[in-house]
This record gives sequence, structure tokens and C-alpha cells, in this order.
Amino acid sequence: MWAQQTDSLRKAMAKETLLPVTPKNDTIDSKSIKAAADTIAEDAQKPTISLSQLKQKPKHTPQGATLRSLILPGLGQAYNHEYWKVPLAVAAVGIPIYLFINNNKEYKKARFAYSAVFNSLPISQGGNNDPSQISKMDPKFKTYYDYEVNQANGSQIFLTSVQSYRNQFRQYRDYSLLAILLGWGLNVADATVFGHLRDFDVSSDLSMHISPTYFQFTHTPGIAFSFTLK
Repeated sequence: MWAQQTDSLRKAMAKETLLPVTPKNDTIDSKSIKAAADTIAEDAQKPTISLSQLKQKPKHTPQGATLRSLILPGLGQAYNHEYWKVPLAVAAVGIPIYLFINNNKEYKKARFAYSAVFNSLPISQGGNNDPSQISKMDPKFKTYYDYEVNQANGSQIFLTSVQSYRNQFRQYRDYSLLAILLGWGLNVADATVFGHLRDFDVSSDLSMHISPTYFQFTHTPGIAFSFTLK
């Protein structure tokens, strides 16, 4: 009896084990198919960039030449491929800058020397009776002062000479600053103008031609303009 029940239990378990498992949904949703198709279509419509486009140089513009010349003299000329103008543009700005620095140094030296000697004067003459700054003067002014101080009214003569020297180099400094602005402006103007002319059409297909001529009626040379209608 016990053996019979055990055998029946085994057969029942074997049947349950061999039962096929069926999926709940073995079909593909039509919406999923449409979404996948739309994705493929969108990918196909996306613009592609070729290797030749990546290697293509940016287009030349007059604005680019102007901006580069404002940043650094000569850079706009190099951008226009007019390399022979680069040293000229650099010199047009660099030389005035060099002169400005030197003139400003001389002006400051003379100003300090004048102030040092003026402060050494007695209070009755408008000074502070303080000669402590005289030893700190530039050597050339110190040498000149040592020579003049032993002369009659030497301090006043020194002050008059140094004041003239100071004013002269202040004027030179101001002129140098104007030359810097002028040179930089010419540098920018040149880069801008030739930036526009770089792509200007100078071929034989132009609709207007200019040529020298000779007027028989007045027996004088002149310029002839001819227009081609296309």
C-alpha cells in the first residue's frame, strides 16, 4: 500500500515537471516596431561632417584683420598674408613705445632733481631746508648740482636749467604717446582696408575698365572708363 502511494506521487511530480512553460506574450508590439523605425530614420537624416570639411580653413574676413591689428600690431597684416608689412607695422608702434619709455624716464629724473633741490632751499626762499634728497638724484644731475652750488645763485640756476629740461622731456613724452596712437591707428587702418581688398575681383571679367587715353580734340592725355554690359 505504501509502495503504491509512493509510485503514484512520483508519476504526478513527473507530469508537473514536464509541463511546457508558455510565455505570457510572445508577440512584438507594433508601437515598438514603429518607434525603432522612427529612430533609424532620424539617425539617417542627421547631418554628417566629412573629413575634408574638418580640414577646411576658416573664411578670411576684414573684421578678423581689424580685430587682430587691435590686439597686436602686425597680426592683421599676417592674417591678410602680407608678411612683408609685419616688420613695418611693428616698427610703427614699437619705436614710439621705446621713445615714450625713455622720455618718461628722463622726465621723472628731472622732476625728482628739481624737487630735491627746491626742498633744500631755505624756508625764506620757499623751500623746506631739507637737503636729504639731493644725494638720491641721478648722477648726471648730481654732478651738475655740485658744480653750480658753489657759484653765485647756483641753486637758482640749477633749478631753472632742470625745469627747462623737465618740461622738454615731458613734451617729448607726450609726442611719443601721440606717435604710438597714430602708428597703431595706421596699422589697424591698413589691415582693415587690405582685408577688404584681399578678395576684391581684379580679373579681366570686370564690368568696368580704366585705361589711359589721348584726347585728339584738346591734345591732352586723360583716363578712359569703359563699361561692359553682361
